[in-house]
Amino acid sequence: MESTLQNRIDEIRRLDLSGAIEAIAKLTSDLSTSVSHTGIYLAHHPAYEGPGNLNDLGTFYLHCAERCRTEHAAFEVRLHHVALEDTFSKIYDEADTQFKEGRENGTIVPEQQYKGCGCCSGRPDAVIGCRFHEGNALYFDESEYRQLWGSQKSAGSIFEWSEETQSNQRIGVMASKAQVEEAMARVSDYAATSRL
Repeated sequence: MESTLQNRIDEIRRLDLSGAIEAIAKLTSDLSTSVSHTGIYLAHHPAYEGPGNLNDLGTFYLHCAERCRTEHAAFEVRLHHVALEDTFSKIYDEADTQFKEGRENGTIVPEQQYKGCGCCSGRPDAVIGCRFHEGNALYFDESEYRQLWGSQKSAGSIFEWSEETQSNQRIGVMASKAQVEEAMARVSDYAATSRL
């Protein structure tokens, strides 16, 4: 039987992007962690019974960053996601410390042994632990980026392998937080100017 906290995490995954990020922010403000004896990262919240799977929440948080690009999210939504980066880093730092201590003292014996790169496979404990989640909500389609910032230098790019062309194709251009804040000040309603 699922815990009340796990049910809440599952409910959040069904919300629209803005609602999901808002719900994640409310949930993480009072979240604490533990690690099961088999190495599963667990989340706890005083308003909910039982633990929830921290990596379920972390995976969805990372997915929300991608949705910011694909759903052409408003500036405010993107910045709200970015504002949670340090919160998630602290939560995962706490869980990582508990995991390492448990491995050292023998109270944690992981059932699952991961092979390969955790970041490459998208495991949230690895991605967030290495801080590779930072700024991902600030990726824009290239045409959107150029419309908003012209030839200004970007903070980075994201690529995806194309079977059709047998090459990497750029699918997003990253703005800096300062660029987004500046654009928000000059563009009264970005959502109205986006392609949605």
